[in-house]
Amino acid sequence: MAAPADPMSTAIGAPVANATARSNLEPRLCYDDLRQWLEEARKLGEVKELSGLTWQQDIGMVASTAAHEDGAPCFVFEEVPGTIKGSRVLVNFFGGKRKNMTLGFASRSQQDRSERGVPHQFHRADEAHRAQIRR
Repeated sequence: MAAPADPMSTAIGAPVANATARSNLEPRLCYDDLRQWLEEARKLGEVKELSGLTWQQDIGMVASTAAHEDGAPCFVFEEVPGTIKGSRVLVNFFGGKRKNMTLGFASRSQQDRSERGVPHQFHRADEAHRAQIRR
């Protein structure tokens, strides 16, 4: 008798046998690396870029404040004095609208359309229709 497969051995985003028995949402990572993740977060309006702040005081203070507010953006600190030239620091990456994107889940509006049975290829048409109704 074969041993059951270890569910933790499956790569993130890879198809899982019998996945429909567990969830009706498949993870869809829209990024392969941190640069792509930042681009997707920028599209959501969730990135604030700051430069010249110190790692000794300023970055920790901003990070601490942002961590206590779920809707706070993530912050990218550039040109941090005393660090390697060209390096950047990212804080508060797992909050706000970025949570679903980071975990590979659909946004709330995509989930709503899926629950109504709207096929994926019609999602953009549905958004355009809603925009016309609002006018």
